Amino acid sequence: MTFMRNIQSLAAFLLVTLAALMPSTTSAQSSTMSWSGAGVGNGKKMPNPTTTIASDGTSVALSYATTTNGGSFVPVYDNSFLTYSSGRFGSSSGGVLIAFDNDSWDPADKVVTTITVGRAVTGLSFSINDINRGTGSVGSWGTTFRDVVMVEYDTGSGSFQSITNSSSLWSAGSAITQKGSTFIGEQTSDQTSTSGTLDLHFGDVSVKRIRITFSSDTSGWFDAAQPESQQIAISALAFDAPGADLSLSKTRVSDIPTNGGSVTWRLTVSNSSSSSLSASGVTVKDYLPAGFTFSSASGTGTFDPQSNVWRVGKPIAPGQDVSLDITGTISATPGAPITNSAEIITSNGPDSDSTPGNGATTEDDYASTTFTVAGTRATGIAPALTCPAGSVLFDWDSKSWAAGSTNNFFQLDVIGPIGFQISNPGDWLSDRAYGGQAPALHTLNNGGKVGERLLFEWVDLPNRNAQVVTQITLPTVMRGAQFMIADVDYWNGQFADYVEVEGLYQGAAVIPTLTNGATNYVIGNSAYGDGLSSDGAADGNVIVTFHQSIDQIIIRYGSYSLAPSNPGQQGIAIHDILFCRPTTTLATSKISRILNDPINGTNNPKLIPGATVEYCVLVKNTGDTVANNIRANDSIPDELTYVSGSITSGITCVSATTAEDDDSSSADESDPIGASIEGANITITADSLDSGATMAVKFQTKIN
Repeated sequence: MTFMRNIQSLAAFLLVTLAALMPSTTSAQSSTMSWSGAGVGNGKKMPNPTTTIASDGTSVALSYATTTNGGSFVPVYDNSFLTYSSGRFGSSSGGVLIAFDNDSWDPADKVVTTITVGRAVTGLSFSINDINRGTGSVGSWGTTFRDVVMVEYDTGSGSFQSITNSSSLWSAGSAITQKGSTFIGEQTSDQTSTSGTLDLHFGDVSVKRIRITFSSDTSGWFDAAQPESQQIAISALAFDAPGADLSLSKTRVSDIPTNGGSVTWRLTVSNSSSSSLSASGVTVKDYLPAGFTFSSASGTGTFDPQSNVWRVGKPIAPGQDVSLDITGTISATPGAPITNSAEIITSNGPDSDSTPGNGATTEDDYASTTFTVAGTRATGIAPALTCPAGSVLFDWDSKSWAAGSTNNFFQLDVIGPIGFQISNPGDWLSDRAYGGQAPALHTLNNGGKVGERLLFEWVDLPNRNAQVVTQITLPTVMRGAQFMIADVDYWNGQFADYVEVEGLYQGAAVIPTLTNGATNYVIGNSAYGDGLSSDGAADGNVIVTFHQSIDQIIIRYGSYSLAPSNPGQQGIAIHDILFCRPTTTLATSKISRILNDPINGTNNPKLIPGATVEYCVLVKNTGDTVANNIRANDSIPDELTYVSGSITSGITCVSATTAEDDDSSSADESDPIGASIEGANITITADSLDSGATMAVKFQTKIN
């Protein structure tokens, strides 16, 4: 539509600020390793080496060695350079203390501690605490020690590299200064303060070994000639539990199709080479888009086209990929974007950076790809509506609709009342040229039907997700319908029309065929405006065709992703509706059974003279609507004689126990089934029979 937004709406739109969407994050399932697991008492030396087991069963070995350049270089606690402390250092407790004492400053005196994990792990994190500077021995400016720490890691290659090569691997407290490949305590820090903490966080980097070199720097002008004892504390470790780091990719491996053409997507599940486990029990859900009809799948495992779930069916080893190709046809208008998304929904092993089945689109177990249907956009050709019993037109030109009303009923030919109920979560707009207060009937926005009236829905919706819902309730079941929705279009920064149409038949959904105009495209039972259509033009028309029986029509109108978050005024118009008249089809069946005979009685009776035979005539309405004034006949052949007074009726042959007399008068003829006999002719009658309902009449005869 070419409506101008009112000033208030425009101002509100210009002031809107779109908040950035924060991506969802996933925490890996973690294992922990506590140094208390070594069984060493508080203040006691750690065996060299020491092996501790993490919560997931992974072993962690701790060992150390010293180098010295002569002079005194001695341990501080329990005659060991490494001891266990249950006390608090920084923000953690239960650490390994590395402590030494120099008789004179010598940077060549070092304690080299190596931590070796039983497997290469990701997500490794721990801290080195109490890295600081000591003061006090040489006046207020004197320095008694400066802690010097170098941290290196080995990914499993056998060689070490410094963490200072990547700033993302560490963060240091305010008492610590980085200098080259080392971290130096340049400020004083209390033992429990985090200002002396060096945090290590390796994230996706795989780590097999950590090497920590601890030494001293007392080279300043006012530094003491004999430094005090120095210590640092290594906290407990945390790292990703053993698992399979899965990722999913989706690619289109066929040419871009036209409407009616074929497309093939390839799903690939990869288990990272750094994974510690094979992935089993892996399933992938493919959210196949509207406008796509599945035809086949090939590759690893099996694909269920009912649930759209791919079951990989075998373990995926670290470093291995498995793939599945899904093929089908496209039934969307040229220019329509088709987006296909998929997600890993189950895996028996933990994943370090994603959670299967959580719907998070930012994780690597979710994949999506989009293409635009090929071909030049043209107005579609609507299918013909074939009506076996003829059609009836609901024509707005002969109807009255009070402007602004949202609930109206009209007589549809002689069939019955048709109802229109409209709900709108936003505001209805008003303009005399468009019939006044919407919803209203008018002739201006007519989709090219000059001079004809349409039901105009002109709205200002509060947000992009809000929808106007028009529910059309039919007087009875109709065998099909066809109508036009005008002005489904788009205006940049103002609106992007979205229309979805659905039918109901006895509560079950019925999906119509939508035919696009020049300024919109169709995917499934939805139409999307992506071009501007002027008042009175046919460019924005969408033709809706129901080829199946329906008793309700539901039209949902609103916006889609091209619209601003707070759309401006927008509108569509609903044209006349052509209905296929309902039909009634009656089907009859007849069964019989032998009740008795003169010789055997009721014990396995036979078809012999004198035997009594019971017949049941069943009538069923297999049509779409109620059948009225029903009359059925059954003639008794000469070989049989009717048993007087034996006629009964009911809904089924089993329940046909209501007595009917032999004549065609009195109350039994309308209760509600009538039955009578005249000569050899049985007549069955009923005033009406609903769609799907049955009625039955039983009677007895004797074999002559």
